[in-house]
Amino acid sequence: MAIEFGLTNEISNTQYAPLAALLAHYHQEKVLTALKKIEIPVKTYEYTPASKLEQVLVSILCGCATLTEFNTKVRPERLLAKIYGMEQLSEQSNMSRTLDALTLMNIGRVRSAKSASL
Repeated sequence: MAIEFGLTNEISNTQYAPLAALLAHYHQEKVLTALKKIEIPVKTYEYTPASKLEQVLVSILCGCATLTEFNTKVRPERLLAKIYGMEQLSEQSNMSRTLDALTLMNIGRVRSAKSASL
């Protein structure tokens, strides 16, 4: 995926352009692929557990103090979703359920994945 910055005729594309560039880089370099190896016992409809964990990271990087801010602050940003090949990001309730389903073993693997990606 080529990352391109420039001016458009749009009033606004995204307020998170630097984050979009960082996420595109992470996606291109497969920085967060270790999250896909973590098995979390939750139902998967539209978003995988790994995708929801990545979106939790996005919420943190966007400055959300809590996940409840995600739906109003980040979810409307469809250009961030396009980086992941999605029409829209998940709802915060889905991400909360995924976090609630994490076991101590899962949390250890998330920490290992984080360390491996740095």
